[in-house]
Amino acid sequence: MPAKKGSETAAAAKPDSKARIAAKPNGKVPKSNGRGRTPPAKVATRPTEKLAEGLAREIEREVIEQGWPVGTVLGSETELLDRFSVSRAVLREAIRLLEHHGVAGMRRGPGGGLILTEPNDQAVVRSVTLLLEYEHVTSAQLFEARMAIELNAVELASERITEPGIAALREALEVELEAADQLGPLPDPSLDRIHELIAEATGNPAMRLFVAVLGQLTSLHAMPSYRTGSARELRRQALGAHTAHEAIVEAVVAGDSALARHRMLRHLQAIAPWVAAGPGAPAPAARRGRRTTSD
Repeated sequence: MPAKKGSETAAAAKPDSKARIAAKPNGKVPKSNGRGRTPPAKVATRPTEKLAEGLAREIEREVIEQGWPVGTVLGSETELLDRFSVSRAVLREAIRLLEHHGVAGMRRGPGGGLILTEPNDQAVVRSVTLLLEYEHVTSAQLFEARMAIELNAVELASERITEPGIAALREALEVELEAADQLGPLPDPSLDRIHELIAEATGNPAMRLFVAVLGQLTSLHAMPSYRTGSARELRRQALGAHTAHEAIVEAVVAGDSALARHRMLRHLQAIAPWVAAGPGAPAPAARRGRRTTSD
C-alpha cells in the first residue's frame, strides 16, 4: 500500500537526528571523527602568536647551545628581521616572550639590540611556589618532598663541601642568630638560608632550586602559626632552628654524611608539626646542653 502523502511530508520535514544535533548555525554539519562523534571546536589562535612562540623557542635553543653567553648582542631589530624572515609584529612578540622568560632583552640606541640576560632565579622560584599553592599542596606533601630532597642534599654537601662553602655556611649562621633576636611581622628569609646553602654546596643547581621553592612554601604554610604565636614562642622556634642548623653544619663541615643526614631528619621532623598545625601550635624549643655524636 502506498504511503500517505501526509506521512511523506512529515518524514521529509524531519531531519536526521545526528544531523540535527551536530548542525551549526550556518547550516553546515561538521565531519565526524570516524567514531560517531563530532570533534570539539578548536579555539582559534592568531598566526602571529603561534609564529612568535616558535621563533622564541628557536632563539632559546640557540642560546642554550651557545652556553648562554650573558651580555652577547644577538642583533638589532633590522638584523633579526632579515635573519629570521618574519614580520615586525612576530619578532616583537617573540622578544616580549624572551623578556618574560628572562632570556634576553631589547636595548635601544647605539650598540643596542637583543641582548642575552641572566635569568632571575627568584622569579622562577616565586612562579613555581605560586603554582604549587594553586595546586593546594598540603603541609604533609611539602615535608614529604623536603625529606626526599634535603636528606640527599645534606649527604652530598658533606662529600662535596668546599672552603668557600664552609665560610658561607658559618656566615649564614651568624646572620641567622642576629635575625632570631630581631623578629619582625613576617618570617625572615635568613632563618632558612642554611638549607639553600647546603643545597648549593652539592654543586647541583636543580637541587638548589627545588630547596629554595620548598623553603618558600614552608614559610607560607607557617604564616598562621607565625602570626598568632607570641614573641616568646617565635623566638624559641627561631633559636631551636638555629641550634639544629649549627649541628647540621658541624656534621657537614666534618664530612660526616651519615650524621648530617640524621640531624637534618630530626630537624625536619621537629618543625613539620608546627608548620602543619597552624595557629596555637607550640613552637619547638631550643635544645640545650652538649650535643653527642648521635644527636
